[in-house]
Amino acid sequence: MSHLSTERLAALGDEAPTPVEAAHLATCEACAREHAAYRALVAMAHEERGAIGIPLTRFEAIASALAGAASVTVADGRIRMGLSVSRR
Repeated sequence: MSHLSTERLAALGDEAPTPVEAAHLATCEACAREHAAYRALVAMAHEERGAIGIPLTRFEAIASALAGAASVTVADGRIRMGLSVSRR
């Protein structure tokens, strides 16, 4: 069997290989190395999916950061913000 195509190796990042592909991966160091790299890439993508928070375009994403530097109130569906300034 010739080497697996780049497209097929990428697909095998999250798919099971056929018996013929599995046999090839067991004997071909180059394809096995590429297969491992694609699997690692898929694993990192899955990890990052959980790490992504609320988009910064939503108020909830920045409200807690602003709370320390500003007073934030919500009344009648309106957000009111005031910076706290200390005078010496």
